[in-house]
Amino acid sequence: MTNKKPNYIIKFDGEKYSKEEQAFLIYRFCMCLSKLSAKQNSKKLKTKQEQQEYEEKFTNFASKAFRNIME
Repeated sequence: MTNKKPNYIIKFDGEKYSKEEQAFLIYRFCMCLSKLSAKQNSKKLKTKQEQQEYEEKFTNFASKAFRNIME
């Protein structure tokens, strides 16, 4: 296990996707990463309910933050 944070480079082929589609795909990718992060962090909590609540709150926060950035 490493503490090094990964870097991601997202590239799109030419004119295949519009700017709006590219923004949406990047948003979806970031949401997948945030859900994965929430799952990993929630494992530190004791009960399943605490884990689910943490995942939901983290995901909702990330979703709002990414939407604000995209606007």
